[in-house]
Amino acid sequence: VLSRRITDGGKTELRRLGPISSVRAGCKWYEPPSFFIHAGDQIYYDFPDPDRAPGHRAYRLAYREAWFEDDALCHLLAHWPHYMTLDDHEIADQYARDFNPPTTDYSPGRYLRQSTTAYREYADALNPPERNGHAALNGEPLWFTFDKGAAHFFVMDTRTQRWNKKREVSERDQMRALLKWLTEHRNALKFVVTSVPFVAEINISAADITYDWYDPGRNSEQDK
Repeated sequence: VLSRRITDGGKTELRRLGPISSVRAGCKWYEPPSFFIHAGDQIYYDFPDPDRAPGHRAYRLAYREAWFEDDALCHLLAHWPHYMTLDDHEIADQYARDFNPPTTDYSPGRYLRQSTTAYREYADALNPPERNGHAALNGEPLWFTFDKGAAHFFVMDTRTQRWNKKREVSERDQMRALLKWLTEHRNALKFVVTSVPFVAEINISAADITYDWYDPGRNSEQDK
């Protein structure tokens, strides 16, 4: 029986409105997503202990704690496609190939090797298995491309190839691939996914540097 509480002149009473004759499911309050993109920091390995030693078992534990102890996240990961890239907290805070580790007991290379072992098992395993025509195995790049409908996606790795002293976030192979991809899809809907923003700041000291991955002639009249 459906009832409603009525307030009249400061008096509250419960009135019977009548029996419930039928029940219908309401409209969905959201459209199911086609997929999710996780653009870095799936775990915070360095929190709350920034001096945590880099070990692949400890990295694996961080993924299990972050993913499998949260019922809502478990449901999300199990019911839709996911594409992932990594940022510093999957390795260490402010990681770069030449960063200063929080403890001098371990080198930057040790952090990278131990963390990417677990990253490939948990996060990268959700990404496309093929990279440039071959399987994504240990040692293969972490950047990749995929297509959804009419849209094209280039998911960059702007963390494991980063060098602070060189002021670089990507090595030449990835940049060549990105420029080739942009050229191939110049008239198509496309998205470049990165865990860090590209800041448009002119570096005067590097204005005359010629990068071997950059070919200014690629936009010649015959290519337009």
